[in-house]
Amino acid sequence: GTTIFADKPESLSRMRQDTVKGGLIYRPRAIFHVRPELKYMVGVGSIDFPSRNPYYTHDTFTVSAIEGGGEYKLVGNLFAHADYEYQWWYHYHGPHSLNPNGFTLGATYYLRGIHGHN
Repeated sequence: GTTIFADKPESLSRMRQDTVKGGLIYRPRAIFHVRPELKYMVGVGSIDFPSRNPYYTHDTFTVSAIEGGGEYKLVGNLFAHADYEYQWWYHYHGPHSLNPNGFTLGATYYLRGIHGHN
């Protein structure tokens, strides 16, 4: 899942996007100690938005996304993680799609470790 709730323009104070997705993940062998990852996900997106109609400020849509990134082992079971995700929110208020996208930086801790990781 993802959420977009911060760093919004002041004029879009009611803007919020949340998604829950599942799909395919491909993780090839590590290259130069970086473990690459590719994903194709499908799910549901929930969005709050400013509207002239006070009774229509929230909706849900079918969402798909592609993502690419990787992990780098820092120490033990702790990894630095970076990725880029591009989403399609289908038929967002008409025939067009909404396409939020962005980078994520973070850390991952594996409780049981990763077997065969370089």
